[in-house]
Order: sequence, then C-alpha cells, then structure tokens
Amino acid sequence: MVAYQCAIFKNNATSDLMYDTGVVTLSTPFYGADSKGNIVPFEYTIPSNDSTATSHTSMENGYVYGYKYILTLWWDVDTSDYSKNCVSSYETVFFAKGAPSIAIDAFGTKNAAGVPVVDSSSCDFTATYSQPNNAGILWFRWTLANADHSRIIEQTKDIYANTAVTYNCTGLATGTDYAVRVEAQNQDGVFVDSGWVNFTVEYVEVELNSAVVVAVTDKCGISIDIGGIRYIEGKPDNGNYRYLTPLPVDGRTCVEIDAGNAITFSSSEHFNLDIPTSGEHVWSGYITDDNDSIYYASGTSDKDGSAFTMTLSHHGTKHGLYPAEDLYPADDLYPVDDDGGYFKLDWNGEEFVVDCHDYLPEMYWFVATMSAGGLKVYAVPFDVSFIANATVILPS
Repeated sequence: MVAYQCAIFKNNATSDLMYDTGVVTLSTPFYGADSKGNIVPFEYTIPSNDSTATSHTSMENGYVYGYKYILTLWWDVDTSDYSKNCVSSYETVFFAKGAPSIAIDAFGTKNAAGVPVVDSSSCDFTATYSQPNNAGILWFRWTLANADHSRIIEQTKDIYANTAVTYNCTGLATGTDYAVRVEAQNQDGVFVDSGWVNFTVEYVEVELNSAVVVAVTDKCGISIDIGGIRYIEGKPDNGNYRYLTPLPVDGRTCVEIDAGNAITFSSSEHFNLDIPTSGEHVWSGYITDDNDSIYYASGTSDKDGSAFTMTLSHHGTKHGLYPAEDLYPADDLYPVDDDGGYFKLDWNGEEFVVDCHDYLPEMYWFVATMSAGGLKVYAVPFDVSFIANATVILPS
C-alpha cells in the first residue's frame, strides 16, 4: 500500500459526510507484514470533534444510528484518475461513545499517609462504573494481591450479572498491607480497569489457646486434633433476653441480657464442661455502666481438687460534667471529664485490675481474656446506634 483514504458518514439515508482524510500518500510503502511474515495491522487515529483544531470530525458521541466508514487503499497512485489501482472496503458501521470508567469506592479510614485502613478481618468493597452513553457492564472481575502486586491472593471469576459491582473479602490479617483492583468489560466490548488501590489492615487480635491442636508428624504429615471442641448450650434464668444481628460486626450475632438475668453454661448429658485451671476464658461484650458480675465461673481445681471461682467485674464509671443549658455558674461547679473506671478479675482470691479510665463503657466494645496469668482488656470504639438499628430476634 502506498496511499489510503478514510471517509466517515452518518449512517442515515443521506449518508452525510462527517470526515474525510482525502488521499494520503505514504512516505514509504506499507506491506502489512514484517520480515518474518507476521501480520502488522495498519492503524490510523481519527481526530476529535474539536472545531478549533486544524483537523477534526463532525461526529458526536451517542448518535443513535451510528456512523459508517469506507477505507480505500492504493498500490499505485495515478493522480489523473484516483479510481485506478485501488480497492475499497464495504461500508462498515460503528458507534461513537464516550470513554467508560470504573473506580473503587472509598472504604476504611485513611491514615496520615492517605492510605485506607480496614479495621476488621473482612471488608465489603464496592465500585462505581460510568459511561456517558449508558453502555452497561457485561462482566467484572476483582483481584486481591499483596502490597507490591507481585502475588495474587484471590481473584474472582468474570462475573456476568446485572448486579452491583461488589466484592466481599475475608481472612485479612492485621498488620498486613494489601492491594485491590476491579476490571470490567462493557457491552460494547470496551475494557476498563480501576487500577490498584493499596490499603492496610489494623484490628485488635486476641491470642487464645485454641481448642484445635495442629502438629507436624514424624512422617512429614499434619495431625489436627479437634477433641477440645464442645457444644454446650447456655440456659437463661428467665426470658428477658434477645438476639441482635448484625452485632458487633457484620456476619455476627450477640445476645442482649437484661438486668436480673444470667445465662449459665454447665455440663450436659453429652459433654462435661471441663476447662483446665491453666486455660483461658474470654468475654466479649458491651456494658452501659458498672457491673459486679459480668462473667462468673466456679468449679473444682484440676490441680488439687479444691473449690475454684473467678469473677470479672467493672467499677468506677463516672460520667463527666459538661456545659449545658440547665446548668448555671457556681463556685463549686466546673467541667469534669468522663472516667471509664476499671475492670477487675478475681481469680480464686487473686485480684487483677486493668484501668480503662479513657474508655467510657457505653462508647466501647470490650474483649477481656482471663487466666491464672492475669487479665487483658481490649477496647474497640463502638457506636451505640448499632444496637438501635440491629435486627432483634426474640427467643423461641
């Protein structure tokens, strides 16, 4: 090929001319293949419809009937008769549309470096796709990778569904950096990519002695002992309790117990409630004020057979004094900060105390681990509106 011409028309009855290159003579012939016989496509970029540019088209994105082009190629140009030594394509219809885009929606809370921080082992990602001429998504695909994108941790299949572009990611490890991206193809066959979005994961991780014991055998195998798992159903003193979901996080359900009620776990006809004295007890929950008996356990010591008791309690909560319309100046009246008090563990007569002065009970969800070695308390900020908005499931 030594010359070409590309003409574009409206795909209507009058075939209005939108753009014409005229006959363009190449400085060197184009052969359509390289020295090894590999096909090399011929490419030409159509200019935009910017009327201020020297060369421009009259096409507009979204024209409903589309456009058509005719491409003419010459193997020898006769300037006296351009109809010779050439071949023309059929009219080929195409549509002009604006470029699509897809972006991952904001998630987590950004740190000082502007990097999103996820405070849970799971995260629901969503993305927003747009295209000026309403060309919908054909499929989308999510990818989770390590921070430098060198290792794929999880990749979904191409999801062909007319649904929201979402991805539920689980198993995120605290103290780890990740990256996520979403790719899609729209119904016109155009591919779009959000690009990588890096994020980090930070949440409270409670260390427990697991009921599952995993060990490497002498034959290069792995043994898994789940003999420590027991299912024992708790029995409430009365019916003044209810289940709340999702609480404290998505995918979880908790039980709300009214004052004057308790739920007791004890040996059943199927299993004995045997917790070694050296074991750990865990309580996870929300309290609104002091409580003398949040968690109580009693039994017989597996060391010497003596009686054994333990009690977790909370004390010292003080609500601060802040300016208000019904307060008036006085010599003995001044602002006072909230005081979250402290947790106390009585482990068979030995007391352990954890100060929580900065953590007012009604504003935090607590996790307490209790053992002969002492008491550990973790506080996670908690919005009480989650309780009001939770789904209530009454006991059957």
